[in-house]
Amino acid sequence: MTSQTMKVGLRGTVSALLEVMSGVPQGSVIVPLLFILYVNDLPDWILSNIQMFSDDTKLWRIIQSNVDIDTLRDD
Repeated sequence: MTSQTMKVGLRGTVSALLEVMSGVPQGSVIVPLLFILYVNDLPDWILSNIQMFSDDTKLWRIIQSNVDIDTLRDD
């Protein structure tokens, strides 16, 4: 494993460069942006109840018939 470093910036102030012992390296800026654009449209085409927070999405529906089952599966 290669050594990784990081620094943090906040309101124009940047910390010193520090070695990171663990964590997941970030890819590019475009990937999180594309993820946000994708998930922001979810409530527009989901028919069941939906609750979203960060990268977690929950769907639920009261099942009263086979149509409800199929709708939840489709969502």
